Amino acid sequence: MKNLAFFLALLLSSCSTVLLAQYDPYDHYDTDQNTVVAVNGLKLRSKPSLRGKVIDKIPFGQRIEILGERHYGRDTLASDYRIYYAESEEYYEPLLSGHWVKARYDEQEGYVFSAFLYHRFDADQEYNQKIALLTEGGNCYDNLHYRADWHWYGLYEVEGVHQLRKVKLDFFVEETELGPFLTITTQQNRASLFIVGSPRPLSEGRLFFSEYTGHGTSVYRGGEIDEAAFRRAALEIVRSEGEEYPQLVARGRDGRGQVLNPLERYFGYPLSLLWYGDLDGDGQVDYLINYGEESSETILYLSGQAQSGQLVAPVGAYFSGYCC
Repeated sequence: MKNLAFFLALLLSSCSTVLLAQYDPYDHYDTDQNTVVAVNGLKLRSKPSLRGKVIDKIPFGQRIEILGERHYGRDTLASDYRIYYAESEEYYEPLLSGHWVKARYDEQEGYVFSAFLYHRFDADQEYNQKIALLTEGGNCYDNLHYRADWHWYGLYEVEGVHQLRKVKLDFFVEETELGPFLTITTQQNRASLFIVGSPRPLSEGRLFFSEYTGHGTSVYRGGEIDEAAFRRAALEIVRSEGEEYPQLVARGRDGRGQVLNPLERYFGYPLSLLWYGDLDGDGQVDYLINYGEESSETILYLSGQAQSGQLVAPVGAYFSGYCC
């Protein structure tokens, strides 16, 4: 079964081979890389090493002031993190490599380890407010949609059955030739299809129905389209004369349709149907659809969040694409 991370990896590899945790960046430090992504907090130390006394612990999501572009040495720390490959149960264990940088937090000065600092951009306010979408691994786009008080779940395939499991997330930053990658891991010993976060608990266990279709169910790219998969998902590909891109239309049991093309957004045309099933347990179809290519977003549509006139509502989004 293909994994969402495989599709994202294809986009990344279109630019160049990404060397994770091996690349040594320039001598100066980017002071905008200043948002804490350590879920359990980042330690502010009296010296630029693990031997430095802990002055304070800075909470997740907190922006701190980096005191100058100079760094105070590079360290590589061991970890028990695992990043699983998309199409197998094989994995690699990333090294936590980074620099010690001087910082100020809550009127105290000290040193922090940069593998837990990320350059936080302004988050997209349209999505990830009621339900958040994430995927394991890393890329160069901003996907810091984490809230510590939410409930987080991974969708896993176990012996051919899709199950929703509660997960604990960890974040760290890998330095690559393309810049810092925010990397997401879980404490499960297998790769998830995708990760969702909710302010309310979701039902764990086997989904009523669920199918991961992956990159093979292309909407726009050349090649043979799996029309049967779209029919099973109650979706229709509509191509209008004179229009460059097709429309993807969800069909209700009463025959009414809803166009799922966010054409007013930069990402535009639908590329692939990645997954469909009943994620929120209401007996209706939910979707995971990828849009665009060079700059791409994967959108989670939930029937349980639909407004008047809708079959499903776009609620969560994960950003990806080419990093060069």
